[in-house]
Amino acid sequence: MPPTTTLEPDVNNINYTSSSDPFKYSHGFTGVDQPQNYLFTHILLGTALSFGLAAFVYRIWSLILHKRMRVAVIATLNNVQYWGDNTSSFWPWMKRNLLYAPLGTTQYRREVHITKGISIGTLPSRLRLIIVILYTIPNVLFCLEPVLHTNTAKPDIHHTLAELRGRTGTLAVYNLVLAILFALRNNPLIWILGIGYDTFNFFHRWTARLLFMQVLGHITAWAYNTYRTWYDGEGGWDSIHWMFEKSQSYRWAVVGFLAFVFLVSHSINPLRHAFYEVFLATHRLGIFAALVGVYNHLHLHALPQLPWVCIIIGFIVGELLFRIIRIIRANCGWREYRNGRKGGRGRMWTRASIEALPGEVTRVTFEVPNTWNKKPGAHVHVWIPRLAWWQSHPFSVAWKPPSTTATTATLGPPSIVETGHAGQADRSSNSVVTCMIRAQGGFTRKLYNLASSPAFVASSSSSSSSKTLFASLEGPYATLHSLTSHSTVLLFAGGIGITQQLSFLPHLLRGYNTNTTATRKILLVWCIPNLDCLSWITPFLDQIRMMRNFGHVASIRVFVSRSDSQGGAEGGMRIEGVDISRGRCNVQGVLEEQVRNRVGAMVVSVCGPGMLSDSVRKAVRNVQGKAVVDLVEEAFDY
Repeated sequence: MPPTTTLEPDVNNINYTSSSDPFKYSHGFTGVDQPQNYLFTHILLGTALSFGLAAFVYRIWSLILHKRMRVAVIATLNNVQYWGDNTSSFWPWMKRNLLYAPLGTTQYRREVHITKGISIGTLPSRLRLIIVILYTIPNVLFCLEPVLHTNTAKPDIHHTLAELRGRTGTLAVYNLVLAILFALRNNPLIWILGIGYDTFNFFHRWTARLLFMQVLGHITAWAYNTYRTWYDGEGGWDSIHWMFEKSQSYRWAVVGFLAFVFLVSHSINPLRHAFYEVFLATHRLGIFAALVGVYNHLHLHALPQLPWVCIIIGFIVGELLFRIIRIIRANCGWREYRNGRKGGRGRMWTRASIEALPGEVTRVTFEVPNTWNKKPGAHVHVWIPRLAWWQSHPFSVAWKPPSTTATTATLGPPSIVETGHAGQADRSSNSVVTCMIRAQGGFTRKLYNLASSPAFVASSSSSSSSKTLFASLEGPYATLHSLTSHSTVLLFAGGIGITQQLSFLPHLLRGYNTNTTATRKILLVWCIPNLDCLSWITPFLDQIRMMRNFGHVASIRVFVSRSDSQGGAEGGMRIEGVDISRGRCNVQGVLEEQVRNRVGAMVVSVCGPGMLSDSVRKAVRNVQGKAVVDLVEEAFDY
């Protein structure tokens, strides 16, 4: 029979180093090289910090350079062209072969399809893959060191596997810290290093895969040593069963392991994209189960990695509290109201009005009760409990007028929780924020179906208040690039990607008019399937075209790829100040034309489908060496 030694609950009563304990290599620190575990953990931490330090130095250098460019151009127009010419071949080579380079020749944002309807995701960029390899190799070598390193002090395979168990367990908990940190929406490294959330989300997935392999190694080494332990003529599965029966810590370890198996298996790209809303909810539940299992496993065995899990919990709780405070501050406000001669104050929450547009797009206009400032290219997380009470979704902010006065005709009367008598709210300090959301599946499809349903349209026509929905905005999450340091700005947008690019036009025009940006020339290129898409932004274009110096500084080109009666392209729609062309956009030709006619340094920004993003990236790489051309790519890589 297995020994009657009790492993739980008092782990301190176990003599882990006693030679009389047949299970000494299955628990505790017998055979575990803890000093070396800490050494390798510190090396991996130093490796990660070195990547962060390199990114931080590059960010500081870039900020200083762009600041100098902007100030020099504003101070004297004679310096404009100087910043547009390369002074060496180093940075053009770096941009072409590393910073902007895909893994292969072109494909990066465009998904790789194994069949017509099944995608395995996108390929990493060249720089991302190099970082993954440089971080993965030491992880693998450190885990295999007990097996590869011959040492006479290790008398048998049980000793070796005990060291492997300790090594993989330690590194798995360390990588769990990074995986959780990289997944946070408000990860402070985003702003410190100037790296977008989609990049951290990419590293989150790869770090999670790495720690899962280490978890597999950890539990395999433990299971083998336990299975091979014999006592009183019994062993094998009886030994494993006895360990689970006597130790609550190992039962919690199984909970954590099964949670990790679930997290990895349901995160496969085809499943994640096909059922994304379900994925988000179940993924969070899986993370909760994994952390509970790991915490109790470490706590009941009094293992030294327990503080690392406490750090993870601190990250999650701290970010959650930050988000709650931010949501309340943005969406809840007090407003003065009057009812005849009486007055008072009422509490107001964000309301949203929705309107169905051609092309299965919903225009959502939010009335935010507080002053709401955003930078161009920002996005918000939208929560509308009527459609999805358990989660929010990210969308670019297409428009926010300079004036913060809300229009009652558009939004209807505000919703007020009164502290006194009912009355009219003072809306002078409200902010209006507009998003345009393309219907695909889940939340976006429900939103469009509601906006286009005859019953909702009829109720909206009869009562202005009935068309508003209770909603919340979390954000704004600003883009990391303002584009104010470059004299020539080229904006590419594909389809609904116009929502991210449109807000740069008024921002840069105001900067030109007030001489606070280096902007001297702006071109917006929008690729759409049919002319019906123009109705998405026509009200905003009218306001932009009325801005001072629009015709002198900015121009807009629209490329319509299809011409059919259903799409409305036969009518020959024309908008003053907008050049509309038939056919697909020749990205390389447009870019080379702008490079020849550029003013100073040039930046190219793109937001759209993967094929358009890859075409722009390829074109920017091709013109490196001819001029200073930077690339900014915006994507929600969730």
